[in-house]
Amino acid sequence: MTASAGVYLAAWLVGLVIAPASPAAFAPAAEVHAFFAAHGGAALLQSGLVHGVAGLALAGWVLAVGRPGRQLRRSVTAAGLTAAALSLVQAAAMAVLVAQADAGRVTATDAAFDLINRLDSAKLLALGLLVAVVGLAGRGTLPAWLRHLGGGLAVLLPVSGAAFLVPSPPLTALLYVSLPALLVWVAAVTVVLRRATARGVR
Repeated sequence: MTASAGVYLAAWLVGLVIAPASPAAFAPAAEVHAFFAAHGGAALLQSGLVHGVAGLALAGWVLAVGRPGRQLRRSVTAAGLTAAALSLVQAAAMAVLVAQADAGRVTATDAAFDLINRLDSAKLLALGLLVAVVGLAGRGTLPAWLRHLGGGLAVLLPVSGAAFLVPSPPLTALLYVSLPALLVWVAAVTVVLRRATARGVR
């Protein structure tokens, strides 16, 4: 569990700094194409980290958190693996996007970009469900502050995901808050459950 969490956090932290910021979700098709035509390699590497590596690490993490003996393990595993699978599809879609950008196909590049964003909305919904179920399963283990953080995050994640569906500056602002909050939550839950396991708490 600890290793998976570490890889997940590292993939996101490194991935966020290795490529320029992508265009806004509702940017014009020409702007989207121009960006990925110029920064396709960096965008592909970034996606490999934040979607590919992070998706695999998330799958490993939820399998550890939802292992037999923990309450609501099936719900934890289902929500987490759904989010991980969507993340891997995003990585594949980014490879298609970069190929289309390199080929000069503006419309196809924009369509792939839109798909990745819509997948992000679905992934954030699945992550919100994951956070909520882990909170329910950990009522006897997680401290109050972490349960409160999880409760807020369970709402914040799917709501912020709407920023990819509706052009809204407030939703976009929430989106920028949701990622660091999620990373803090994953790290904190990992530490708490690791300590609980060491004490023989299930």
